Amino acid sequence: MIRVHLADRGTTTFSGSFQSAYQAAQAYIRAHAPSNNEQIDDDRPEGVSIRDWAFYCTPAKARIVGVLATASRPMLTIEIADAANVARSSVCRILRLMEHMGEARNVGVKAKAKWVRV
Repeated sequence: MIRVHLADRGTTTFSGSFQSAYQAAQAYIRAHAPSNNEQIDDDRPEGVSIRDWAFYCTPAKARIVGVLATASRPMLTIEIADAANVARSSVCRILRLMEHMGEARNVGVKAKAKWVRV
């Protein structure tokens, strides 16, 4: 007996000889599994690109969160980049995503963005 679990499909059981169960399970997976990687990433929020999501899910984000959590005042983007040792462009991208996710807030103006942890 072979059990196959696919997200959004549930668990299906195939029985019989191992060879026939294996072939039936493989055919079921090919017929029902998503064909591209975009469908597999269930955690990515709607409206967030794959590239932005890849930047968001990195150790750099953890360092940025650490800097914001210990800050006693709103910090400029460049200050966060220096303290977290992350490139400013990456910090900008991650902070925008954090704002989109409700984890950070820009309390400054566009030219002088100052960030705080929510």
